[in-house]
Amino acid sequence: MDAEHAQQAAGTRVIVFTLDRPFAPNQEWNVDVFDGQFATIQSTKSFVRDDPSPTGGLVLILDPNIAAEFELFSVSGGVQICINSTGVSCLASPTNPTNQIRLEPISNAANLTWIFEIIS
Repeated sequence: MDAEHAQQAAGTRVIVFTLDRPFAPNQEWNVDVFDGQFATIQSTKSFVRDDPSPTGGLVLILDPNIAAEFELFSVSGGVQICINSTGVSCLASPTNPTNQIRLEPISNAANLTWIFEIIS
């Protein structure tokens, strides 16, 4: 994920890349959500598309066969990820999947592990 220096204005697009090929978007994703109990969503067929809504973000679709989306967009001081969990029964943690989730500040280090913090 790339939100260089976290200085974008709200609504500015966030570019999503894989760590091993920083110039190759739309690769495979593994997403872990931590909140009490662990909940893991994995996909080998996920892809990124433009968000048709006016938020100006990118939408990460984990599986075209499941109506689940992670929407990434920049905010003052960082990046937010919004989860739309319609049709996802595998998210078993007590996390409310409609909450917004914030990434900690980006350090530009390679191979980061992301901890998601509920900010609703």
